[in-house]
Amino acid sequence: MKNSAKEGHQKQQATTTMKRRVAPQGCFTVYVGPQKLRFVIKTQYSNHPLFMKLLEEAESEYGYNSHGPLVLPCNVDVFYKVLMKMEGEDREVADGKGRGFVEVANKQVIFKGFIDGIPKETDMEVKVGKIELKAPKGSSALLVKNLYLSCDPYMRGRMREFYDSYIPPFVPGQALEGFGVSRVIDSDNADYKPGDFISGITGWEEYSLVHTTGQLRKIHPDDIPLSFHVGLLASSFALLTSERRIKKHLVSIAVVDLLKNKLGFDEAFNYKEETDLNATLERYFPQGIDIYFDNVGGDMLDAALLKMKPFGRIAVCGMVSQQSLSKTEGMHNLFCLISKRIRMQGFLQSDYLDLFPQFLEYVSSYYKQGKIVYIEDMNEGLENAPSAFVGLFSGKNVGKQVVHVADE
Repeated sequence: MKNSAKEGHQKQQATTTMKRRVAPQGCFTVYVGPQKLRFVIKTQYSNHPLFMKLLEEAESEYGYNSHGPLVLPCNVDVFYKVLMKMEGEDREVADGKGRGFVEVANKQVIFKGFIDGIPKETDMEVKVGKIELKAPKGSSALLVKNLYLSCDPYMRGRMREFYDSYIPPFVPGQALEGFGVSRVIDSDNADYKPGDFISGITGWEEYSLVHTTGQLRKIHPDDIPLSFHVGLLASSFALLTSERRIKKHLVSIAVVDLLKNKLGFDEAFNYKEETDLNATLERYFPQGIDIYFDNVGGDMLDAALLKMKPFGRIAVCGMVSQQSLSKTEGMHNLFCLISKRIRMQGFLQSDYLDLFPQFLEYVSSYYKQGKIVYIEDMNEGLENAPSAFVGLFSGKNVGKQVVHVADE
């Protein structure tokens, strides 16, 4: 082995020795990966063919020292899979207390406390805790590795101390939550097994223990990227269920040209840059509006009410302009609901989950045929999640804002 490799191994051994703890009787300690995460496993596994293969890799990488701490260069996920195979069905790993455990570092985005106004990066904090890579027996829970996280404006509403909503506020001192794509590491739920890919609500952290599994959805990987399951194949479901058919786009986006020349809209404008919304709608909709899909609220919705045609329909699924206000703005044109016999209804995509399989087939097919254009704004690393989320409220993102936490 080269001298530089030996020096590196000696340095790693010195660092690891500081962390070394005595394993219980019948067990031994292994440190895995660059972070030297500690595993305590049964002595009987030391001669297992799978473990011997890892030892060969360690000897090739570091040079094996039977008197020092055992450091394996492999990825933690790889080691965990090997461990599960060696353990078989009982999955019992001793930690000296008679419990099963495999403990790893877990980076998290922590919610510091309830806020007023527009979210700031300082309202969140990136910390590294620890988590056992095991779903407790009898819990029906899943232990998942998070791969992609969705940044969504509705999350701002969970940052205020308001409990009269369809979803509770975040808990100060705990990790934020949101839609994500994850891979199951361990399962105590008969509907899911290790290796399954899922989408649904998860923590803003590297690993999560998911107890609420009712609205999780299995993903069957194909030629559509996994990240699309928090965007094209998730958030766009809300648009379809609202029966949206408007050919003009009213939401705020920095590059109007993108909407017209790439996404195929007839016209587009940035409502934040318009000084007279009534005049703007008169210019773009001289004949009036048949259907208005509202995700903005405030002055934009008020102006749209004046331009609705008789018996027009308004689907309301969000009010991003109001999310950061301590006192929300009132409406002035609600009388139009009566005079024009307008139907206005709020909705949540979760009310239409029975339609999701049909939607998935429809949109997947159209995307593969090139009939749907989809744009992602991808941020790399969980540590960049706070800035990605905050950017939503100043229009920094172009396309669906997603955070890439880890590879498969």
